[in-house]
Amino acid sequence: MSMGQGTLFKNGIITYDESLRMEMLDMLGMTVDKMGYLIEKGENGHYIKNNELPVHIDEFAGAYKNKDGELVIVKSDIGSLIEMIDKLKESDIYA
Repeated sequence: MSMGQGTLFKNGIITYDESLRMEMLDMLGMTVDKMGYLIEKGENGHYIKNNELPVHIDEFAGAYKNKDGELVIVKSDIGSLIEMIDKLKESDIYA
């Protein structure tokens, strides 16, 4: 199902093209600092991390909620993508 130009919703997952990256971050309550790292919106925005490391906008591939309801940031490297797929398979999203 298309959700508008540049987006697709299928099996509970929203995919989007690069032109919508900042809009997706905004919807997730995030923005980017002067150096391009993801931070929480607000006066004292904390860095958004993946495996304890800050995430640069160029590395951001998306986000999902884990089984505990926590938001998990996905980086665009193959390891992060494989980890996301494995976690989603463990959840009920593919059941």
